[in-house]
Amino acid sequence: MTKQKRRLVMKTNWLMMKSAILMALFGVIAVFLPQELVVYFGSKPDTFVVIIVQIAGALYLGFAFLNYYSRSKMIGGIYSRPIVIANLVHFTIVALMLLKELLNGLSFELVVGALIYTVFALWFGFVMYSNPLKNEK
Repeated sequence: MTKQKRRLVMKTNWLMMKSAILMALFGVIAVFLPQELVVYFGSKPDTFVVIIVQIAGALYLGFAFLNYYSRSKMIGGIYSRPIVIANLVHFTIVALMLLKELLNGLSFELVVGALIYTVFALWFGFVMYSNPLKNEK
């Protein structure tokens, strides 16, 4: 890898690594502690809800691995566009859902979640519409 490409990769490496860590954390909790998670958020841990939480956890783990193994690629503009779009859609939709839920009442979990997801949504949006080659100059 040339020196210029290595610098371009480092610009998004941090984003991909942090999103991978966040998603892996959520995924591991949802896969291995689904009943506890459901009870913590005030629902009854029936079989269907627990299975849905575990499926969501598996999706989070899949995204975490995708982001982790994509961290060394050049990302932005046309480079790795499917990865950026998938992350942008995920973070944007969840951020909007959490922000909408904040209208019903504040809770610590909702505020923190909405803040984290909004930051990642904006960051992936910036990466999608930026040109890493132009930013290098």
